[in-house]
Amino acid sequence: SEFWRPRLITQRKVLVPFAFEKTEPGVAHLQAAADFLAGKKVDGHRPHRFIDSDLYKVMEGAAYLLQLEPDPELERTLDELTELIAAAQHENGYLYPSHTTGVGKERDMMGDSPYAFIVHSHELYNVGHMYEAAVAYYRATGKKKLLNVAEKSAQHINKVIFEGDPIY
Repeated sequence: SEFWRPRLITQRKVLVPFAFEKTEPGVAHLQAAADFLAGKKVDGHRPHRFIDSDLYKVMEGAAYLLQLEPDPELERTLDELTELIAAAQHENGYLYPSHTTGVGKERDMMGDSPYAFIVHSHELYNVGHMYEAAVAYYRATGKKKLLNVAEKSAQHINKVIFEGDPIY
């Protein structure tokens, strides 16, 4: 419509790039987990409970914009972020960088191990936002990689919490 179109253009050209810039710490947080899982040394990785969720929320919004109008540059950005998220995920589906690298502790309101303090750790909160981004991106592009990461995460959480499987 005449009312929304200019606002959506502003969102795509100004707000989304600004938001992605502001989520760079979340990208770095995921990169530390991906590097750790690849056997690289990750010095200086600091714990954070929910920084990844901010990135996932921006990804979801960007994916909704892609549903309205194709944008190869934006799609490429989301593809690259999807690769990073997949690389930060454990083989069993677990996805929480602070515990992956071993820096998340009880003193940081994360518990000393995965799912030890889910009331405050944001482990489930974060992946919930990733699930929403995955669905939005799939609906916009038909690409399943992030959706597969989300499904693997959900299956892992179901096993750990409802079936009692070991975490690692």
